[in-house]
Amino acid sequence: MVKRTSDTPAEGATWISDIPAWAPIVAALIVVAIFIGGVIRIVQTQQHLSAAQSELESATQAAEKVTAERNAIQSQLAETQSRLKAVQSDLESAKQAAEKATAERNDIQSQLAETQSRLTAMQSELENAKQAPGMPGMPGMPGMYGMPGMPGMYGMPGMPGMYGMPGMPGMYGMPGTGNPISR
Repeated sequence: MVKRTSDTPAEGATWISDIPAWAPIVAALIVVAIFIGGVIRIVQTQQHLSAAQSELESATQAAEKVTAERNAIQSQLAETQSRLKAVQSDLESAKQAAEKATAERNDIQSQLAETQSRLTAMQSELENAKQAPGMPGMPGMPGMYGMPGMPGMYGMPGMPGMYGMPGMPGMYGMPGTGNPISR
């Protein structure tokens, strides 16, 4: 062990008295450096935080802008879909009208063909009637269409008629037709 000398502190003395005088200054400088380092770190962190907040605000504004654009596009899409449905409805109505018109046209064409067939048959009958004054086996029988030289149903001039034309006996009792009802 070390012998005590008069330079050594007495028993109850503290260890602080053994520290050199420059040591508290160095310790204070270290504490100030740590404090300054902490302050610098805090300032840097605040700067990073401000930059992050600025980026966040920019991103939020961009997101709001994109959301507004998306909503506008969705609105346009809904409007376009509505117009498409209306056009499809109009198209369906036009198809139904075209189908109905086609059916009516087919019906009219069928009626026309039937009428043309009857007309052809009547023309054939007319030609036959022109060639023969009466039906075979019934000489002198008047014709139905009032052909010249034969009394007719429709009262053609010079022949007795059904509708009572002037100067001819008529069926419906018109005055001056020679009908027994009007006499």
